[in-house]
Order: sequence, then C-alpha cells, then structure tokens
Amino acid sequence: MIIREAKETDLPTIIDIYNAAVPTRKATADLKPISLESRREWFKKHDPEQYPIWVIALEGR
Repeated sequence: MIIREAKETDLPTIIDIYNAAVPTRKATADLKPISLESRREWFKKHDPEQYPIWVIALEGR
C-alpha cells in the first residue's frame, strides 16, 4: 500500500468512488452523480501544502 498525493490522472477514479456513495447519501449531500468536468477546477485549486488530496494505491491501482 502506498499513500501519495493525488494526481490529475487519479481524478476519474476519485469521481467514481465519490459517485458510488451518492445513492446512499450517507457520505455526501449530492443527490446526483457528479461529472469529471465539474470537479476538474476543484482539483486544480487544491494546494497540496494546505489542502492535500491523498490516494491509496494498492498493487498499482
């Protein structure tokens, strides 16, 4: 297991994981799945020094 800062190439997987939680509404208040384009700017605005986004990679995924 490797914990690292997220790269923009991780964004589609991050969105997939997030959208999997949308129907249950237990982890998000969104009622509909979000799109990749709607989160691209959000991702770019995160400063790793102040607001890091971390990912866990298992077996290269």
